[in-house]
Amino acid sequence: MYNFIPTVAASLLLLALPLHAAESPAVQTAPETPQPQSIGTEAVSIKTRMRQASMLLRGDATQADVNRAIEHYRVLAESGLAYAQYRLARIYLDGEHVTRDPELAHAWLLRAAELGYIDAQLELSELYSSGVGIDRNLVASYKWLEIS
Repeated sequence: MYNFIPTVAASLLLLALPLHAAESPAVQTAPETPQPQSIGTEAVSIKTRMRQASMLLRGDATQADVNRAIEHYRVLAESGLAYAQYRLARIYLDGEHVTRDPELAHAWLLRAAELGYIDAQLELSELYSSGVGIDRNLVASYKWLEIS
């Protein structure tokens, strides 16, 4: 009896299929997956680009190249990747590899926080609370703390 049920179900499924391609409804296709980003002529996946940026920034297995690392992060950040936006903000906030720029850091933190990146939300709350490099805003600080 148990072997009968799958056979009946398969038969019903086959009966429901159209006989000709002209009778078949329009086939829905899945949306296209994002294509890898490219720098110059080489196509690079998001994961690879993040790894390259990190290695270039720290000088792991290669000579440190802060400008190239920032370019990798910037391309990813502009495409909407919250983690890259956060990393770019930290670079400008810390000022370790570049001239410290709290206003630019704030702009990138805000973009990442609005995308729901919790570390960016917490950092933005702290930035508003301290008022270092931007106007102190305790209401905004509390807002981002609550959201996170």
